[in-house]
Amino acid sequence: MKTANPVEPIHACESNDHLQLWILRLFFRLGACKQFITQHGFNNQPLAEYLDLTKYQHQAFTPALQQSILSALRLRYAESEQQAMAAPSEFQRTLGKLARRVGLSPAESLILEFTLQLHQEQLLDEAAEYLGQMTSAKVYRALATILALTEQEVRAALGPLSLLTKTGLVNLETNGASTLRNKLEPFSSALAERLSAGETDPARLLAGMISRCEPAHLTWQDYSHIPAVSLIKQWLHYALQSSRPGVNILIYGRPGTGKSQLCRLLAAGLNSEMYEVSSENEAARPINGSRRLRAWRAAQRFFGGEKALILLDEAEDVFTECPGSLTTSAQPVPKAWVNRLLEENVVPTLWVSNEIGAMDPAYIRRFDIVLELTAPPRAQREAMLL
Repeated sequence: MKTANPVEPIHACESNDHLQLWILRLFFRLGACKQFITQHGFNNQPLAEYLDLTKYQHQAFTPALQQSILSALRLRYAESEQQAMAAPSEFQRTLGKLARRVGLSPAESLILEFTLQLHQEQLLDEAAEYLGQMTSAKVYRALATILALTEQEVRAALGPLSLLTKTGLVNLETNGASTLRNKLEPFSSALAERLSAGETDPARLLAGMISRCEPAHLTWQDYSHIPAVSLIKQWLHYALQSSRPGVNILIYGRPGTGKSQLCRLLAAGLNSEMYEVSSENEAARPINGSRRLRAWRAAQRFFGGEKALILLDEAEDVFTECPGSLTTSAQPVPKAWVNRLLEENVVPTLWVSNEIGAMDPAYIRRFDIVLELTAPPRAQREAMLL
């Protein structure tokens, strides 16, 4: 029998309609109740308390009592299926705004809500654990059952062309079998908390993975030894004015040559906001390349309607690691997939790297401009220090 902790307040949304309905569907549509109610009692005390079943806990769990409890739960389940949902919670209202901004379909929005709840609500996670180890095929069937969708809708919503996948809001781990929680990875563990707080600003919703850049402290004069800087500025100006897709510029050079500062200076010169894909999370831990690429894809969708640029430093990591699960080892990124990304991005991106020797030349050829940023002449360096 599980050693259970006291029930914690359900904080992902004030209204528990979806949470209770999903747990009861897990029980009766997917058979999880067989493991929850045993001859020795309830397998999970917090779930029993949440479902208001504690009055039975000191009784002998005879077959007759087990059947009586199941009957009571079935009645509650039938009522939950028929009951109209209460007014949306703050979490659900804010999630709806996010879904509309990104353009999620109803099925994608529902899967996003479920995934965030699954990672936020211990009770839902523990109920889903009764399903055991799941392959991707089983995940599709389970989500269709829990969320009252068709399996085709679920497959489309989690497929490679879906907005959930393109934005990285939900990632399906397709390798091997695991629990439902581990198969569905949300963009950020903090996203549910921010939605619950009513946060709607995209940059704050994506905080920890995306941040607004601080202004540059260098000036155009500091880059007077690089004639191509003017060309880059003109190209970005045209791209922003024409909403041209697939604009990507690669800037590389030794540390300390001012690569990131140049990017910020370009944004300021174009009166454009600049967002940076973080290389460390809020706990100051490094973010791997696949996660950063997912964040970049999310930023493309969130900031696509703004006059904005995106900065992605340490770009070499992104191009040598296959996007996907945190549990799988780094692999080369499929070329066709990367080529498509570099052709379709709607927000112009400045990719920065110290060294591009490890990058596939085929990727490098996809960039509109490739600039090696060298150190300024000695006289100019001395003037910069004055």
